Amino acid sequence: MTIDEIKIAYRMHATAHGKATMTGDYKAANRSHDELVALVPVMRSFGEAGTAALRELTEDADEAVVCWSATHLLASDEGKALGALEPLARKPGPIGFNAKMVIQQWKKGELPLP
Repeated sequence: MTIDEIKIAYRMHATAHGKATMTGDYKAANRSHDELVALVPVMRSFGEAGTAALRELTEDADEAVVCWSATHLLASDEGKALGALEPLARKPGPIGFNAKMVIQQWKKGELPLP
């Protein structure tokens, strides 16, 4: 897979996870989560190109994509990641709540990342 193919797949699974979360379809959300998380080490194996892909995804129009990519970017670009998560954390709903929890756990040093 190329980095562009990985980025497309990552975005697809992050979007699917967000939609499933919003509709309460936990089975679909779990499937999308597993696919998404499996792509993270593959993306990271591309080094700076993988990090750049995550940075780019933090500017996506889909808030679920922003939340996931910013979460996975925390270890390599904390400033960019928090800059994307903090506005989401102020929003109501599941994605805002997720962003808030990610920030809290990251700051405590308790966020397990793939």
